[in-house]
Amino acid sequence: MRPTRIEDFSAISGMLFSYTPHSPVNSMKIEFVVTTYNRCPFDFVDDNPLAWCVHSLMAQRDCRIEKVAVVNDGSSDYTRRVLEDLERRYAGHPIAFECIHKRKREGLSAGKALGIANASAPLIGFPDDDVIFPPYFSWAVSAVYSEYEREDLGAVSLPLYIRSL
Repeated sequence: MRPTRIEDFSAISGMLFSYTPHSPVNSMKIEFVVTTYNRCPFDFVDDNPLAWCVHSLMAQRDCRIEKVAVVNDGSSDYTRRVLEDLERRYAGHPIAFECIHKRKREGLSAGKALGIANASAPLIGFPDDDVIFPPYFSWAVSAVYSEYEREDLGAVSLPLYIRSL
């Protein structure tokens, strides 16, 4: 089964991860900066790993996400077209969705730096562009950082990868 809608991602993730968290009292807001390069080999939006990643972030439950920003690092495939479609699809969504298109490829670090420069939330996450996140991922990240309130705290997550390409 290939998920094509936000509800499909929630249903699949819900089957794999059925835990329902309690909201942390002082949870922190988070932004995700996804840097991508040529992750959209297909013209149809929902057939691409980047779209799957974005859908899973935009479908987070008990959400602490302020914004999902995708930095297109000069891709030469269908990435720009897919991101433009996703921008239209998520216009007016409670989670802000932003695309930043660069003309030439400068690498992952430059993409992250650009995302940081445009971020305003106290937490910034840098997910890979081909990961599907479980439905309470943002809640868990926010809860951990809210609990410990340390600037030197790092996190490693174990997201769900679907490697079909």
